[in-house]
Amino acid sequence: MIEKLGIGIDIADVDQFKKISYSAKPSFYKKIFLPSEIKYCLKYKNPYEHFTGKFALKEAVKKAINERISMLDIETSHSIPNL
Repeated sequence: MIEKLGIGIDIADVDQFKKISYSAKPSFYKKIFLPSEIKYCLKYKNPYEHFTGKFALKEAVKKAINERISMLDIETSHSIPNL
């Protein structure tokens, strides 16, 4: 159980993810992202922007809870609001 919850913030560089393409090194991505997150990112023309955003979000969560936690223990999702 999380005892303390703080504020987490993170900035990530899209170019760092672009340097490691998913097709060349899927094992790198599978250490950070869940299958649903990978599927979400890969459906876009520029998936690395989405991978970067999800990475920054996960890092911010890790900083906010201030506990050792795996990136794979943090699940991100997206929902499209009804407009």
